[in-house]
Amino acid sequence: LLIDEQQRDADADVDAPLPSLQVELLVGALFRTISELVHDGRAPELPELLGDVAGVAQVFEPRVAVMA
Repeated sequence: LLIDEQQRDADADVDAPLPSLQVELLVGALFRTISELVHDGRAPELPELLGDVAGVAQVFEPRVAVMA
C-alpha cells in the first residue's frame, strides 16, 4: 500500500508530495493495527483489512474543506 501511494505521488502532477509527518502517522497506524491483530492471534485477518487501510489513507490526501 505504501509503495503504491508513493508511486502514485511520483506519477501525479503534484507540486507538494505527501508530507513526511503524514506518512509517519499512516505507518504508525498500520503498525499498531498489525501489532494488535497479531497479538490477539488474528493475523489471518490482515489481508482482509487492506481495503479499509486504503480508505483510511485517503484521510491524508490534500483536499479542499467542505462546509456542511
